[in-house]
Amino acid sequence: MSFTENNKYHTEHLYGLRAFCALIVALYHYKMISTSPVTDNLFIENGYRFVDVFFSLSGFILYFKYSEINKNIKSIYSFLKKRFLRLYPLHLLILFLFFLIEIAKLYFEQNYDLYGNTHAFELLNIKSFFLKLLMLEGFWGNINATLALNPVSWSISIEFFCYILMIFIIVCVKNKFHNLIFILITFSCLSLLIFKKSFFEIGNYMCLVRGIYSFFLPIIIFILFKKIKFKNNNFISYIIFFSFLYLINVNSISSYILCPILLGFFINVTLNVKEKSHLIKLLNLDFLKFLGKISYGIYMFHVLIWWSISQFFRFILKYDTKLILSKDIKIIDLTPLESNIILLLGLLILISISSLSYYFFEKKFYK
Repeated sequence: MSFTENNKYHTEHLYGLRAFCALIVALYHYKMISTSPVTDNLFIENGYRFVDVFFSLSGFILYFKYSEINKNIKSIYSFLKKRFLRLYPLHLLILFLFFLIEIAKLYFEQNYDLYGNTHAFELLNIKSFFLKLLMLEGFWGNINATLALNPVSWSISIEFFCYILMIFIIVCVKNKFHNLIFILITFSCLSLLIFKKSFFEIGNYMCLVRGIYSFFLPIIIFILFKKIKFKNNNFISYIIFFSFLYLINVNSISSYILCPILLGFFINVTLNVKEKSHLIKLLNLDFLKFLGKISYGIYMFHVLIWWSISQFFRFILKYDTKLILSKDIKIIDLTPLESNIILLLGLLILISISSLSYYFFEKKFYK
């Protein structure tokens, strides 16, 4: 069964939601270049929290598609092969590009005395490299292993681990125990997150705990809604969605706990709406659904694009820089108008490159 081919459920708007999340994460990392009126607000500064939305969307979508998969080893192999080929080729390509950048940085440091925000190979060592290569840096490394090369790829390693965990539960455990195991895993992770008071650390096993919590919550809610035969109305979906957006701006433990729960409810209450609300119609716009399809590329390429633009303005166009002490980085000193124009152009470049990557590279490895 295809993700969008089900008469009972309406799911295409989740592509639009995925696009929205990818763009917010990209805006969050624009701070690598400069400040902007668009990004200088608490909502975008908390944009890193939308990574957890990717976990939730992936968990729900894959359970939705594969919960009735044949229970044999061949099914596990086929599923993991598809998911690996969806994630790894682009991951490897971008690692290679970032590795070339490290070599180029070393060349310019030694020959022209030019330095970026970090020295060549400052964060990268043999251990970090192989953790990146094997998609393990999300939970088996340190902060340097996470930030080296492509700093957002840690979430890909977490997501793939969740794939493995989910498919083994579906295939290897009797159906009547699925719900219990999903609940035990999710609430165990929630308990650990609360006990450690650690929701957004990177470079250690708490990333994995956070990912599992967000990944399995929508699955539990989906199973619950099927049992109680919940019927949605659009008013409920509006309340949940805007409550979620509000809590993104709140930096508290309760907010960190509630956001994935609200998102899980939003995903599920919008599945069987007969009359689409304006919000669902917005998420169903063709352009947003297109961005949803290429969202993996947007997520994986955006740091590379921002870094490249920053170096172009800093070393080619010779723009002045200013030091941001709180982040210990130098950014380009731009006027608000210049910054907004560069932000828009950067997003256009990002979308163009992600589109080319999707149609001419990524699709060659999976069907």
